Amino acid sequence: MKREDNTPAKDVWDRLWESHETSFSKTPATQWDVFERVKWEYLEKLLPPKGSILECGCGGARMSVYAAKRNYAATMVDYSNEALRVARNNFKKEGLKGRYVNANVNKLPFKDNTFDVVMSHGLLEHLEDVETPLLEMARVLKKGGLLYADIAPHRLSVQTLGDAFSFTARVFYHIARLEFPKIRRDINVLKPGYYDNGLSWKDYRAALIAVGLRNVVVMGDRPFPHLSLPHFIERLYINIMQRSVGLWKKFDGSPLALHLGVGWWAYGVK
Repeated sequence: MKREDNTPAKDVWDRLWESHETSFSKTPATQWDVFERVKWEYLEKLLPPKGSILECGCGGARMSVYAAKRNYAATMVDYSNEALRVARNNFKKEGLKGRYVNANVNKLPFKDNTFDVVMSHGLLEHLEDVETPLLEMARVLKKGGLLYADIAPHRLSVQTLGDAFSFTARVFYHIARLEFPKIRRDINVLKPGYYDNGLSWKDYRAALIAVGLRNVVVMGDRPFPHLSLPHFIERLYINIMQRSVGLWKKFDGSPLALHLGVGWWAYGVK
């Protein structure tokens, strides 16, 4: 579901975040901790030595936590107050300071040329028109600054296979336990309620160039899907991923990753 003003329905994201308290962990307790640690290790190499960072559509602001822990001044924007609550909790848990702004990414409440880095993680794929928010993100970015977007595209990928595995495993598990009402909940998982566009990596690259960025790169990332697993099996899966980080990093940026990886990392310089 999306609104006519190019923003996802607010209640969908409020419901998604209202059950969360904190989501950042110093140790890889979940699959997301591993995924985002690898992403941060790549992103950190692109960042200036110091400066200000704006995260648009921040959600729990886990990447901003990493940045703030390395003394970047972090500002976080989200359309959902529930998401900003989780972001605050994550920062408070780590003893960090940040700025939290409830705003629409299509009309950011900041002056031109304000931030050294503007980033988003899991935002653009939920918007039909990506050029409008990218124009705003580029507007508030300083000359020579980095605009970075982590995109989870709606397409056939290793995550598609992971989703099919997770769904099948959940259904058989609940059948075996005679928990038939829970099967309906499993089916509802396949209908998350938020909008996904069908843009290609070439579309995103063209959009970044259209808003005036140079040295634009779009690369595929992550050979490991997120899976719904029992805790003890998840620990095994996390261990496998950690032991495979060397091969994982060789996969990121490869032609295979561009077409089958879970997501895309897209960035350019103003």
